[in-house]
Amino acid sequence: ANSNNVTAGGAGLRAVEENALQAYSNNFFGNGPAVFEGWVKNSRFYNNSVAGGFVQTGCNSSASVAQNNSLSFNTLANASFQENPGFNNYSLEGNNITGGFNVTAPCTGGTQSRRFVLSGNNYSSSNNSISLQNVVDFNFTNGSVSCTQASCVLIHLANNAQANLTNVTGVQTANVTFGSGINNVTINWFARVNATKFYGVAVAGVLVNVSNATGGGTPMLVNRTTSSGLTGWLLLTEFVGNSTSNVSYSPFNVTAWNASFLNSTNFTVTATGTLFIRDSLPVVFNASINETTVWKNETVLFAVNASDSLL
Repeated sequence: ANSNNVTAGGAGLRAVEENALQAYSNNFFGNGPAVFEGWVKNSRFYNNSVAGGFVQTGCNSSASVAQNNSLSFNTLANASFQENPGFNNYSLEGNNITGGFNVTAPCTGGTQSRRFVLSGNNYSSSNNSISLQNVVDFNFTNGSVSCTQASCVLIHLANNAQANLTNVTGVQTANVTFGSGINNVTINWFARVNATKFYGVAVAGVLVNVSNATGGGTPMLVNRTTSSGLTGWLLLTEFVGNSTSNVSYSPFNVTAWNASFLNSTNFTVTATGTLFIRDSLPVVFNASINETTVWKNETVLFAVNASDSLL
């Protein structure tokens, strides 16, 4: 199904236990959602606009699992995975979902949902931008979440859900909540270090050590700057939380050094970005003149050597 304009009161599209379905570049204007029902497998739903959102639903007598499906570059009122026999290997990329993302617990006899891979999606809603129940291997990278209320829940996990969020803007630890069961969330960001002299010149070959500032200084990541003064991008874990305990690894201590560079600074990391660190070594001046005796009002030549080396 492709390049259609559909106005319908019920489901704009209903795919029941399909294999290898391709649906793309459609506009569904009605209130009804696009529906994948039952064990839809190996199917793609991409570049569609759906006023009623997307729903994957339907328990069946065999409890077969819906798997290996992808949703890409769609504009959806919401995305809901409900009354399901379980999901495996669902990929979502580049979608704009204005009503949030929801995965409910499987039906009786169903299996735990596994391996949701999300990249570059934007989720917004009045509350609960992402709500997960009984889902493991939920990985969301390079996207955003937001809500319209002044105080809202952005991420909610329940019934033994696990989620890894990497470079997802809008996520704050205060907006993550947990329901019943053993639930876990990890929040990661990308960071790189820029080492310069105090006058702004980049310094190559600086060894950079990143550690948890309150965790005894045990190295977490070690890298070295290039001629641009930059390290490569590093993956930093800001927060690991569950239903009973929360651990924050920010602020991070960044220690950078070589023969002509030394600094150690703490950074609070709550977003992806560059951490700027400048040389703290003092500049030492050594002066010398070529005459042993200097007379009053005499003009002499002298040499000055300025150094900031540790050697």
